[in-house]
Amino acid sequence: MSPALAELRDIHLPAEPGWWPPAPGWWLLLAVGALLLAFLAAWCWRRLAQRRYRRQAVRELAALTGAVPADRQPARINALLKRVALVAYPGTPVAGMHGEDWVRFLAGHAALPAADAAALAALGDDLYRPATAIPPSALAQAAERWIRRHR
Repeated sequence: MSPALAELRDIHLPAEPGWWPPAPGWWLLLAVGALLLAFLAAWCWRRLAQRRYRRQAVRELAALTGAVPADRQPARINALLKRVALVAYPGTPVAGMHGEDWVRFLAGHAALPAADAAALAALGDDLYRPATAIPPSALAQAAERWIRRHR
């Protein structure tokens, strides 16, 4: 055998490609994923910021029920619900509503059980009477459900 043929090597495969840098398709996939993640984070942040007033109102309601005498709670709960409604529905004439209009407004903007609707009905004309038939704890629970569920 000639010396030139002895130096020849057998057929061999090239080396495996490295993991870096990735192919252009992976860069595109990474960019799309980053955009989706940024969009999701912005949406979650905006949703949390929009619902911050609900969390504050629930905390204020809890503090109110522990610190205010039972005979004054309905008026304070009514004022709190008015403030929440003014924040949630700025274009509506909520501030001037009272009596049956106010109760209809509350019932129309949240899907509540019948017991809660009856408790919130005490915020109508019964609010200005000395004693209501609805216990303050039931009124506070109904108000909390309305704050959390109104749409």
